[in-house]
Amino acid sequence: MWGHQWFHEFQMMAAAGYAVVFTNYRGSTGYGYAHQHAVHADYGGVDFRDNMAVLDHVLQQHDWLDSSRLYITGGSHGGFLTNWITTQTDRFKAAVTQRSVSNWLSEAGTQQYPPNSMRREFAGTIWQNFELYWNRSPLKYANQVSTPTLIIHSTEDHITPIGQGEEWFYALKANDVPVEMVVFKGEGHSLSRNGTPINLVERLKRILAWFERYAD
Repeated sequence: MWGHQWFHEFQMMAAAGYAVVFTNYRGSTGYGYAHQHAVHADYGGVDFRDNMAVLDHVLQQHDWLDSSRLYITGGSHGGFLTNWITTQTDRFKAAVTQRSVSNWLSEAGTQQYPPNSMRREFAGTIWQNFELYWNRSPLKYANQVSTPTLIIHSTEDHITPIGQGEEWFYALKANDVPVEMVVFKGEGHSLSRNGTPINLVERLKRILAWFERYAD
């Protein structure tokens, strides 16, 4: 769904020398209701497998890509996936997680949507389906992460409140993972799309700088 218009962020990364791989994984839009909602009660399942399958396919198709120099970033659902993927594999040299979810239990009690929305996503409340909420929380597996991680979050994000980033920062710090957190004061969940111009630019600079720090 990114392909219908010029997207400056991918172009910026390509201009810096990166090959950019992205896909309409299950849980995203573009292929109908069933495709978008296949992730319900399966966060970290079909969405994770689709992204890793696409990466493997692209690496197999293009021998000029360097599989030893992989980087990962994403925001919102993509931020959750960035966290989750780094709990499942050490293939990536560095990660930038943006407006992410690290703990579905605390997300359920602090995000702006009514309880009904989380009930739909996880086939019940945290009291009815506690194990699913916790088992699909990256926080549970933070001791398995080794990927250097930059966390980007905003103070006025009410969809994935800043506590999600703070919990992830604490968890990685406690497990001796190289981690930094950048907080954008006054910005919300849509920083990457309609933040103030100076913050839009700063966010992009921070992402590239983090990858470049771990380029060798």
